[in-house]
Amino acid sequence: MLIKEINIYNQLRILILIICITSILSCVESYEFDTKNQEPGVVVESYISNKSYNDTKCYPSEGRYFKVLLKYNSLPSNVRDSSIANAIVMLESSSGSTWFYTEIDKGAYSLLDDDFKATYEQQYRLNITLPNNTEITSSWQKLPTPDTQLGEVHFEETILRSYIDKGDEKQLEENDGINVRINTTADSNQYYKWQFEPLWLYKAPYASIGTPGYQCWIKGTYYLNDYQLKNISADNSDANLFSLEITGNEKIYEYFSVLITQQVMNSNSYNFWMEMKEQNQNSGLFDEPPVSLQTNYTSSDKSIPVFGYFSVYTENATRWVFDKDKLSYPIENDLRAQCDSHICVGGPCPPPSCSDCLLYMNGSPTNSAPEWWEE
Repeated sequence: MLIKEINIYNQLRILILIICITSILSCVESYEFDTKNQEPGVVVESYISNKSYNDTKCYPSEGRYFKVLLKYNSLPSNVRDSSIANAIVMLESSSGSTWFYTEIDKGAYSLLDDDFKATYEQQYRLNITLPNNTEITSSWQKLPTPDTQLGEVHFEETILRSYIDKGDEKQLEENDGINVRINTTADSNQYYKWQFEPLWLYKAPYASIGTPGYQCWIKGTYYLNDYQLKNISADNSDANLFSLEITGNEKIYEYFSVLITQQVMNSNSYNFWMEMKEQNQNSGLFDEPPVSLQTNYTSSDKSIPVFGYFSVYTENATRWVFDKDKLSYPIENDLRAQCDSHICVGGPCPPPSCSDCLLYMNGSPTNSAPEWWEE
């Protein structure tokens, strides 16, 4: 009898607890962000450095003009951004000099001056007038440090691990790879950012030698499109730049290089890009920037937020060329075997790039070698 009473008592306690929890939860209202009638924000991506267009051709590269990219971005909803055409974009120096940007594509403006570069005697700010006469102005910025040098770029062999889909489950796959690193030096506390532009030579295994579809130069659209950051104190250390898969990577069989651009910046610019990297991993400034990002732009229309950070960098770059002879093991060019292995219903159906390099996906193929190519 006593056991039965205890069970009834425990059941009552559980029932009371459930009633209390339900009552508490019913008093908590869910909060929803009001995304209605949000004014679109203006996204600005721009920088200048101490290297002119002519300077950058010596990296070697095809040359880089300073650009300003302008887009609208509705926040916080996932509305696609739209490029802003017909704006007036002007760079101003503290001495009163001005330079106007030319719109070369919708929302893309270039400072078409082969010799212009930032100097240590001046400060600079960006002025933008939108088609609706809204004025956007950056704060004054200057070069953060005297010219810096690039450290030695080298690689270390490693095993790269990734998960691949195998039917209804994911399977861990291990492949040979390398970590590309750079030696860094700093006389004082400095803030570094590295960007990468890969280029490789691709030969279609099914194409006839000498035809337009046989050999192409490929600029990677999404390959190595991330950036790296590091705050370096007064010491020597290595920074990891990117990893490169060796096993089955057709990009490295003939020729593979990466233009590595090093930008030294002030702490505010560094913090902006660090926040961008943390909040929007592997995405760009135009992929719906978070509302909490700092900015050094002001708008004449306070209802229109501005996203971005105008920076002046101390810049250097080098073209790193992958030397497969420095590996401790040989590389097999298995591209034809990769093409042969693609089987579809009714017979083989390899990717179109196996027969025509101009149909290479995820890149910008061309038959023309870069202007700086001398081999």
